[in-house]
Amino acid sequence: MSRRPRVITAVAGAAVLVAVVALAVRLPWGGDGDKAASPATSPTPSSSSSPSAAALPASWVGTWSGVGPGTPEADGITRARAGDFSVTVTLHAAAVGELVGRQVSDLKEFSTGRNLGCTEALQLRQIRQDSAVFEAVTSHPTDQTATFDCPKGNLYVLTMAEPDRLTLESEGAQSAGAPGALTRRR
Repeated sequence: MSRRPRVITAVAGAAVLVAVVALAVRLPWGGDGDKAASPATSPTPSSSSSPSAAALPASWVGTWSGVGPGTPEADGITRARAGDFSVTVTLHAAAVGELVGRQVSDLKEFSTGRNLGCTEALQLRQIRQDSAVFEAVTSHPTDQTATFDCPKGNLYVLTMAEPDRLTLESEGAQSAGAPGALTRRR
């Protein structure tokens, strides 16, 4: 019987050690991610050895817009019946981990005429070959007098399909009826 408590203690100790090592590998700068790192030792925004891979390419900078069908066939109870769903995304130069722009959506509800759109501050999360991932780090109703809450933390993937056209897909809670593509405003 005296061996069983030692085995359990050894197994529990090994599990704690594995968890601590995993956390140290995941957060090599200690504590709460980058918050604990001093400015002199902060990691670069991307682990890539190419500096240009860590920043939004200049070809992405500008204002992009598109219009989706909205949700005219919705039941009006669980999902609002709404007309055209317009989205405008404004992007500026930024590195991975920085605020890179904002997304403004406008969506008019048929029955009330109120704007159900949200305005989001976007953080650049990742750059891939021809696509980028953005996270909505803040979100509020586009109509400043609205009383509903907009979801936060949505992830969006934009892909450069052509020099003046981005396709929009979502890894998060994208609303139904949003545009599938955005074109550069001239």
